[in-house]
Amino acid sequence: MAKQLQDNDIARLVSNVTQPILGTKAVVVSGAEDDPEHFMCLPLHGAPGFNVFMAMTSAGLLQLTSVMFGVESAAVDPSMMKDSLGELANMAAGQIKAAMEPGHVLGLPAAPNLPLELLRDARFVDLRAGTIPIRVYLVPLSN
Repeated sequence: MAKQLQDNDIARLVSNVTQPILGTKAVVVSGAEDDPEHFMCLPLHGAPGFNVFMAMTSAGLLQLTSVMFGVESAAVDPSMMKDSLGELANMAAGQIKAAMEPGHVLGLPAAPNLPLELLRDARFVDLRAGTIPIRVYLVPLSN
């Protein structure tokens, strides 16, 4: 990336989303307790381009969805969880785009259609917004 975002930059940008939704900032944590099971990806086209992956555990996504939809956890269904993660990813990627050099174009959120093993060596930052863990990956776009 032409403009290198540090972990605290990513936390600040994600906080611009979590603060109004959850009432809490996202902070960098060292090492997540559990690996995420749910992923959403948004391409950020530009020079250079990269994918922004938002990843969450089932428990964290259930909490987020319950808050975003204003329902009890028992009323949350899988489509609501997918919508919540997609919305979080879209808003966070928009914040990241705004922090980059001009000329980047944000794509649409989608569940990743690549082997998640490719993320094993990718750069990521673990965040926590209140009790909700969020992992953000920044992965260069392949040409």
